[in-house]
Amino acid sequence: MENFEAKYETIEALIIAQNMGKDCNLPLKNQLVSLKTRLVKELSKSLGKKDFNQQLREKLEAKQLKESLEMVKNMATKYFEVSGTGELEKKILYLISLCGDMRGQYSLGQIKSNKMATAQTAVTG
Repeated sequence: MENFEAKYETIEALIIAQNMGKDCNLPLKNQLVSLKTRLVKELSKSLGKKDFNQQLREKLEAKQLKESLEMVKNMATKYFEVSGTGELEKKILYLISLCGDMRGQYSLGQIKSNKMATAQTAVTG
C-alpha cells in the first residue's frame, strides 16, 4: 500500500496519457480491479485473527445470517476506519474510471493550449 501511495501521481499521469482519446482499456481496468480486491483481502486478514472468508463461510454454513451480516458490516466499517483506506479506495476507483471512455475528455490540443496559456501568463505576470 505504501508503494501505491508513493507512486500514485505517476500512475495517474501514465494512465491518462495511455488512455487519452481512447474508448476503453479493459485489460488495465481489470488489473486495477484485481488490485482493489487484493487490498480488501489484505485488510480483512489484518483485521481478523483467522481468515475473514473462512470465518464468514463458517457462519453462513451454520445459517447464522445475523452474525454473518454483522461480520460484513464490521469489516466494511473497519476497512474505511483504517487510516487512509477511504482515501485509497477513492483513488483506486478514480484510476479505474480513467480506463473507461476518455474520448473528448483529454486531447492534445487542450493540453497544448493550456501550456500556451500558462506560458503567456508567466511572461505577462
